[in-house]
Amino acid sequence: MLIWAEPLERRALLSAAVWPAPKHRPARIATVLRPLSPATTRANVVTAGTIRGTIINDLNANGISDSGENLAVPRASLLRVYLDANNDGIRQAEEVAVSPQSINDFSFANVPAGTYVVRLDTAPAAAARLFQTGPAGNAFQVTVTAGGTTMLPGYFAVQQRAVVSGKVVHDLNGNGTVDSGETGAAGDVVFVDANYNST
Repeated sequence: MLIWAEPLERRALLSAAVWPAPKHRPARIATVLRPLSPATTRANVVTAGTIRGTIINDLNANGISDSGENLAVPRASLLRVYLDANNDGIRQAEEVAVSPQSINDFSFANVPAGTYVVRLDTAPAAAARLFQTGPAGNAFQVTVTAGGTTMLPGYFAVQQRAVVSGKVVHDLNGNGTVDSGETGAAGDVVFVDANYNST
């Protein structure tokens, strides 16, 4: 019995010759390991607060809140309360402003912590004859704390003023009535005699 033994080196060569390498090799699959999400999340940090205040209907124009002056301010929706960022007393378009709500109350929400000058702008209410009578200096300075509510230390006071109108004529016959031919008196001065002394 004849047994033929191939050397290992020759077997390797024959195997390579009989089984050619595939033309297309399978694509490699790469596994990317990503870190797991943290088990806990950071709590939301509150960095803003609220400013609240009130506008009073100052009937006697003394600039303070008296009994009976908690009435709704006429045409209050025309008023604007604003944060005077540059403290110049003039409301700019970019300065945050709100209108009174809930009768005469107003509030600023989400105000970053810090110090602010709060003012009242009556210019939009000029046609309604609303004029500011208080506080002294016409402004409040407040400090807002994160997550807190800051109340103004006083009130914005306004008064709606009336309009007095009439006509001055030359009463030629002195009868106290306007008769035919009695025309207006040009150049005469009409004034409010606050102390009733006629001067």
